[in-house]
Amino acid sequence: MEFLVIIFVLWVIFDYIKNKFFLDKLLNDKNIDEDSLENNNNFEVLETTIENKTNNIDELSTALDIDNKQVILNINTNNNLTFDIDKYNIRYIYHMTHVNNLQKILQYGLLPHNNNVVNNKIDNPEVNSRRNFNEPIYNKNVHSYVPFYFNPKNAMLYVNKENQGNLIILLFDSSLIYDKGSLFTDGNASVNSTKFYNNINDLDKLDWNCINAKTWYNFPDGKRTKMSEVLVPDKVNIDKLRKIYCINYHIKNYIDNIIINYPNIQVEVNTEIFF
Repeated sequence: MEFLVIIFVLWVIFDYIKNKFFLDKLLNDKNIDEDSLENNNNFEVLETTIENKTNNIDELSTALDIDNKQVILNINTNNNLTFDIDKYNIRYIYHMTHVNNLQKILQYGLLPHNNNVVNNKIDNPEVNSRRNFNEPIYNKNVHSYVPFYFNPKNAMLYVNKENQGNLIILLFDSSLIYDKGSLFTDGNASVNSTKFYNNINDLDKLDWNCINAKTWYNFPDGKRTKMSEVLVPDKVNIDKLRKIYCINYHIKNYIDNIIINYPNIQVEVNTEIFF
């Protein structure tokens, strides 16, 4: 019996050393130091595409937690090996909504457009009618996805500027981009010229200068481009909600009372994000 216990302990130690060596080798191969991880709140997204000769797995996402550094490895059936720290600095993706919807969102999660849970709509009915089509990759209706922006300071927020005192911006973990079935676009999904993507390597096809700029006026097709989206299918659980931005402390106090049982969600007054 003691011999079996010793064997088991040795196996656990060996397995830990093997995993630790694997991670260290990946970091060293790409000259990624641990200080750079520490300076980003111990969170980095590491993307790996690995050739899958069996073609049995469309996508596998594995989360490792080693020394409090969360690493996400995305393994796709591609024919090449890439390993990349998120060079586009996409820490969050953003969803804007009316503050009166927050309690239902906390209760039911974030749902697509056609739901009976959220009552206070801020969308433009004419624009939403143009989103009533099937996207070209999975052939699903765009309204069946939960929409996010890479940058919320866009035309959608601008047209609601008279109502900004009632708006909140929800900051969700950017790892949602890696969820199975998720898409992203190079502009507003309601516009015919907008392209849809599901390969993370195609992020380089987006105009990040426009997306990250303070305004879209100086860019060709800037209004559409700045509204580039992430589309997550069906539902987004609230455990991915990291922060809530609001425009004043009156709304912040109101939100603080609502999220009292959600200590991991931060609430911040951020006037710069609004118009």
